[in-house]
Amino acid sequence: MKFWLLITFLSIVLFGFDIKTTKPKQHTFNVTLSGYAVLYPTRIQHIRAFQTGEIINSSLLAGENITKGEILFAIKPYISPEKKLSLQHSINIAKINFKYMKDEFIRIKKLYKYKASYTKEFQKIKTKYLKSKIEYNSALQKLKLLTKIYTYKAPENATILNIKKRNFDFVKSGENILTFSNCHNLYGIAKVFDNNNQLKVGEEIKLVSNSIIYKSKIISILPKLAQNGAKQIIFYINQNKCHLLYGSIYKIIIYIKKFQSIAIPKQAVIKHLKQRYVIIKTNHGFRKQPITIGIIENGFVQIKNGLNKKESIVTDGAYELFNKNIIKKLQVLD
Repeated sequence: MKFWLLITFLSIVLFGFDIKTTKPKQHTFNVTLSGYAVLYPTRIQHIRAFQTGEIINSSLLAGENITKGEILFAIKPYISPEKKLSLQHSINIAKINFKYMKDEFIRIKKLYKYKASYTKEFQKIKTKYLKSKIEYNSALQKLKLLTKIYTYKAPENATILNIKKRNFDFVKSGENILTFSNCHNLYGIAKVFDNNNQLKVGEEIKLVSNSIIYKSKIISILPKLAQNGAKQIIFYINQNKCHLLYGSIYKIIIYIKKFQSIAIPKQAVIKHLKQRYVIIKTNHGFRKQPITIGIIENGFVQIKNGLNKKESIVTDGAYELFNKNIIKKLQVLD
């Protein structure tokens, strides 16, 4: 312990920077392929007008997420002047008839109470009165229904795909106003270069967006290659919150297999021209060692050739030893 403290102290004094060493260790690496995917809705739905009229209270945008029960817009119904006049005429007639029959019913009711009218005559007037009341209320209700402003609510949590009609637009009954998709369930089509034919159905996929990791698996590999020669794969994505958007492009990583290999920290590797080196601490000082590397992952570098587990390599201070003319001035490297 005292020896290493002395070495650290001397390295700071002699070289002006700290030097730390470590030994190569076994590390688990992943063989991966990457590509870019476009997301699509698994199910497209439409909201149609069930009345003719003018759209009001709408401020929706394509790509916007909507929540179940949220008011999307309203439709102010359109009634032609002729139809409105006809309805009002029917109401007036029904009102006059209802008022007349009401007065008749009040009159006959008094007579019947004092035994001045027959039961049959009383029941006949009563029936006509009740019928006139129903006809009058029905006429009023019909006008109310035809002039009622209806609000349209989101049937589920979704993403708006397309808006056909906007605020103050005229719409006919049955006409499509907007389309939406369930934002919780999407599928992706990704293009991946696979020169070694490593892709298989069932391989794990990770899609990262805003530090959130979404996991999936390949469900299909299309037989037809893309124009650039890449393979096309299909996968499903489920999300609790609607962060991933339909039509957007996301990077994906496909995990092919795992394996164990000797590895060292990334900061220990120095690239000079086309060769990579490490600085090895020896009994006499330091020496540079050419190496062959493989996968670089999570801060570790796979060593294919040039190192063994017993050698001590410089991590902190390796760059300075190699690049700051220390080789020529202090001759610390063998």
